[in-house]
Amino acid sequence: RENEFGDVPKSIQCYMNESGVSEANAQEHIKSMINTTWKKINKEAHNSSLPPIFSEIAINLARMSMCMYHDRDAHTVQDPQIKRRISSLIFQPIPDTEVL
Repeated sequence: RENEFGDVPKSIQCYMNESGVSEANAQEHIKSMINTTWKKINKEAHNSSLPPIFSEIAINLARMSMCMYHDRDAHTVQDPQIKRRISSLIFQPIPDTEVL
């Protein structure tokens, strides 16, 4: 899809070009990198000396990115489902029931 619109190559295409592997192998490699990165994020958040709210916000930003890009490019492709998710997140946040 990126090539159709003159967009820059994404991670899978870059890995395919660098390694000479098939698209399926490149996808598996990128998935493995993502899983490894999530493990690192969770470990760092658990062992962080920063306030827990900071770690929670950072993890939630990573989750939002995963949601947007999991199955497709939600940044350049205007998907109504993704638009509803983002609008819901921003304009209808989940109430915080935690007592301060």
